[in-house]
Amino acid sequence: MKKIFLITFEACPNAKKTKTLLDELGVAFTWIKQELLERDHPYQQYSSPSILRGDELVFGAELAKGSSGCSLELPSRELLQERLGVGKETKRKKKGKSAFLSSIGSFGAAFTVGFCPLCIPAVATLFSALGLGFLLHVAVLQSILVFFIFLTLLGLYWSYRKEHHRFLPFLAGLIMSAALYVGRYVFLEATLNQVLLYGGIVGMISVGIWNMLLRKQSRCSACASSSK
Repeated sequence: MKKIFLITFEACPNAKKTKTLLDELGVAFTWIKQELLERDHPYQQYSSPSILRGDELVFGAELAKGSSGCSLELPSRELLQERLGVGKETKRKKKGKSAFLSSIGSFGAAFTVGFCPLCIPAVATLFSALGLGFLLHVAVLQSILVFFIFLTLLGLYWSYRKEHHRFLPFLAGLIMSAALYVGRYVFLEATLNQVLLYGGIVGMISVGIWNMLLRKQSRCSACASSSK
């Protein structure tokens, strides 16, 4: 991989801003300060800030010998990501984070309630045989359910803010989470509790799938627009 060089002089107002931008993108680079170089050094012929990848000028300008000057503007994050090929892997990981959280949360909440060890004797027996009898306590199961609901809502909110920007999945997740929790732990009426409980389970799983489809659609739209 070619080395990255940031070339600046001390009085340049954009020098530290460009360095901060490269740091935020996780770029390993060498900072060349022109005031510390000899007057005839090749790096003296670049405006400040300039960014080189090997011998290739990524940003800035090459000046006439013996002259100096500032680059007219600060490089954008998108420009550096494209020309340096950085930041893309981090972006993909962040996008995958919401899918993981919402999926694990949705199915975890459904499992905690739908396959409740206190409700299904066979599951309770299996948990006891595996030394997981402490999970049979209602307080523990309630805490686990709240944790999975939190994961689901966190994933849905992340998708809303950072990916497809659709608020309805997050709102539906809030409603289904409330229905699931109330149906399991707040007694209203036997039939109503059953409706809320299993409606919440189906709803949570459905919202998780809906969110994944919206994420996929938003990525495809972004790919289509970038290829034009």
